Amino acid sequence: MAASNEIKIFLRILKGNDLSDCATGEWDAVALTQLAIRHKQAYQFLQFARQNVGFFPGELIPQIENHCRKSAFQSLNQLNELKRIAGRLNDSGISNVVIKGPQLSRMIYGREAMKESVDLDIMLVHGNDLPAVHTLLTEAGYTRSNLNDYPGAYRRKLFLIAKREVSYYNPGNRIAIDLHIRPGANTYLTECRFGDFFQRLRHYDLEGTPVTVLSDEAYFVYLCYHGALHQFGRLAWLADIRAFLKLKAEEMHFNEIQDIAGKWRVMNCVDLALRLIKDYFQEEYLAYTLPESWRLNYLASCCKNTLYQKPGYGIALSGRISKTIYIGFLLEGAAARADWLYGITMRKLVPLMARKAKAN
Repeated sequence: MAASNEIKIFLRILKGNDLSDCATGEWDAVALTQLAIRHKQAYQFLQFARQNVGFFPGELIPQIENHCRKSAFQSLNQLNELKRIAGRLNDSGISNVVIKGPQLSRMIYGREAMKESVDLDIMLVHGNDLPAVHTLLTEAGYTRSNLNDYPGAYRRKLFLIAKREVSYYNPGNRIAIDLHIRPGANTYLTECRFGDFFQRLRHYDLEGTPVTVLSDEAYFVYLCYHGALHQFGRLAWLADIRAFLKLKAEEMHFNEIQDIAGKWRVMNCVDLALRLIKDYFQEEYLAYTLPESWRLNYLASCCKNTLYQKPGYGIALSGRISKTIYIGFLLEGAAARADWLYGITMRKLVPLMARKAKAN
């Protein structure tokens, strides 16, 4: 599927290109705005809109500004909440790693408002700390958790096998937390691949609150892994990787990146992220020559098709079939593909168990 004019213009805006050569009739300003909001790039889009008011109807820019104000307020709340929860975890001696969210925004953009985050992502170094953290979050006002839907040791064990994260929500401040209990998605047979994950850590000062994050090389690989699993369906994931590279490319050691990606068996994810940045923004980083392979071409085409499709494509039957085939080519090794299929089966089974538990 070919890219629409709006997609082409949107990518040029994110790249920072001058659009003086474009006429206002070449795209739909409302559709362009919807793209920016859908892909969590509204703030970057607002900067362009303010500098090019002639391209937009008079009422549209105030709407974008209102969206950005709400997002900035939520991002500030998330930042303060991350500091509060990280402080409690530190005081309790519970080892954890902060990934993505407002910490990543501070690191690569300089302020939290530049990045829209749905939730806070915190990963436990030791999965057996989950009961203590569950109690801590409950005491901190998080009254809703999908862990509560599975009473009994057996149901809870199956839930934790099927899911690598436990979701929490605080209705008081409207903050959601995804508490990760293992680094890799669907890693039942392949969990050993991430065996050195917690050996690549460093500390980051978040306004006086120390938080633990991955080393630059491991952080970069993890961002590529996360975005690739989601088929880079949201441009914000690729934009974060691009910003990370702009900031860190000269400091990172590519041999270390290759070593990490090789051990985790996710080099396809790294290659795919770099390929999409090259295709979308005509930029190359890390002095690395991308492999020319039918696999990488196919993976990139799948991601582009997802980007070019209308909202809702991902949950349609055609989108699900395409995603399944895509994952089959993305994952490295038969064990990883078996993990993926097993994970799908478990995720279907667990909701049935939850409904049965509520019925009883």
